[in-house]
Amino acid sequence: MNEFVTPKQAAEILGISLRKVWLLIREGKLPVLDFGPRSRRIPIAALVEMARQGAEKTSRTAV
Repeated sequence: MNEFVTPKQAAEILGISLRKVWLLIREGKLPVLDFGPRSRRIPIAALVEMARQGAEKTSRTAV
């Protein structure tokens, strides 16, 4: 299994826009690795953590 995804793939996985992914990267909330010019990848572990945190927020506000 590939350990990294493109920003576009990350947007699809998280169900958010590509623009929001880039905003999260700029804000330092989502790590990105540079593999060369115009070749950036996001660790899948970071997406899992972000999704987990989002689920926790949702469950806390639903109570």
